[in-house]
Amino acid sequence: MGPILTFSSGPWLELRLSYLTLIFSGRLREYDAEISSLSSLPQSVLQLGLTLGDVDQDIEDMAGLCDELLDSDISTDSLTRPIMHFASTVDSRDKESPGGKIPSDKVISCLRRVIIRLPDLLQVSIVLAKCLFSRFVTTVSDDDYNEGMAILDKVIKFRGPGDTPSPYQIEALLTAVKFSSFHFFTSSKPDYLEHAINLNLTLLDRLPPDHPFRDEVIETHSFLLESRFDGTDDSSTSESGGLPSFRDLTASLPELSVKPIPKTTLDKHRNAVRVSLIADLTNLTDIADIEDGVNYCQQLIASYPGHQFSPDAHMALSRLLLRAFECTNEIEYLDRSISAGRDGVNSANSPLARFETLIPLIQSLHTRLSLFKRIEDVDETIQMLQIAAENPGQEFDRPLLLREWASVARHFGHSSVSTAYERAMSSMQACLTLSPTLDIQHSQLVVAIGNSIKSLPFDYASHQIHTN
Repeated sequence: MGPILTFSSGPWLELRLSYLTLIFSGRLREYDAEISSLSSLPQSVLQLGLTLGDVDQDIEDMAGLCDELLDSDISTDSLTRPIMHFASTVDSRDKESPGGKIPSDKVISCLRRVIIRLPDLLQVSIVLAKCLFSRFVTTVSDDDYNEGMAILDKVIKFRGPGDTPSPYQIEALLTAVKFSSFHFFTSSKPDYLEHAINLNLTLLDRLPPDHPFRDEVIETHSFLLESRFDGTDDSSTSESGGLPSFRDLTASLPELSVKPIPKTTLDKHRNAVRVSLIADLTNLTDIADIEDGVNYCQQLIASYPGHQFSPDAHMALSRLLLRAFECTNEIEYLDRSISAGRDGVNSANSPLARFETLIPLIQSLHTRLSLFKRIEDVDETIQMLQIAAENPGQEFDRPLLLREWASVARHFGHSSVSTAYERAMSSMQACLTLSPTLDIQHSQLVVAIGNSIKSLPFDYASHQIHTN
């Protein structure tokens, strides 16, 4: 056994790690009274750790020590306590820094070993599932999805003495709804949507009336129902509310540095960025208000580049700068909108974030292309349309993107026009095969995909006539 290591993030982890090391060396009983308070460490201790050093590296070191414990002949009773401290630290790291660095392979591998060795530690199973979800958001890996959902399913179905459910069932269902909803949003398959709706209904049925997340679960259920492939999605007419005071939001940005971030603060900034993405900006005509929004997004991105709101802030910034151009006709705003869109695409940390950031970039590029008809804008617009169309999980957006690619390529005589039309026609057919009935296929064409797609076969036929 080597010497006790010294870690960078201060006493909170040194105490935890010393505790693990003492257990491993068989000297726990001697120090048990001194460190018995570990089981009730307050969140303030974690907050201290988050401000003192590289917490992620310290968690890596904790995983290494836990691996040593798992390799030893230590009793199950003696192993449980340090494992629970390790798992709670991983979980707290995720809660205190949402949208941050995903757990490493080493941490995930250690948690996998734990649930094999100690299958009754359902809390650890949920922590592992949350780690897999964090990675799934970035990788969109079916392996992560299948493993995470299988773990959660065991917790959800667990029955204790007297046929009582697991006390962690609600937390498992909350995580399962996140998994299944994101799975649908990255695939657009109707059966994935129905799975998410059913899980959310189960969660809603089992939530007590006074649960703090009940309103959010109800809102999620409404959103999922609106996403059904039956022509009833009314998102285009949803009330987005007025735009927030960007000046006040900018002044409150330092609040995002507080650990833990209060829920009210998270909601305030989350809602501000989302409203900036979905609101009808045609009502925003005061250039001073637009500049306040631009400044807010720029400061949010610069101050918190890895924050969960950063991708949305890039998109909102691009939209606001495009709106500034529309109000002033100053080309500098349009150029800045394109630059912001490029930055957003380059910094996107997941396929979904990349796709969502590409859309405002394509819009701004198309606006500049229609004004100046520069060949470099033709090339970049087509390149961005192609990247967006190839993004995984966009089956129902893909025909529109490919049709737009074909339209731009044909108008400017680009060499890719035939490829674009062929892929658009193939994509439209593939899109319909995802819909189980003729009625839903019809609604997909008319409602979900849009009327513009109806001209695609005629445009393709016209192109073939002119090129043959």
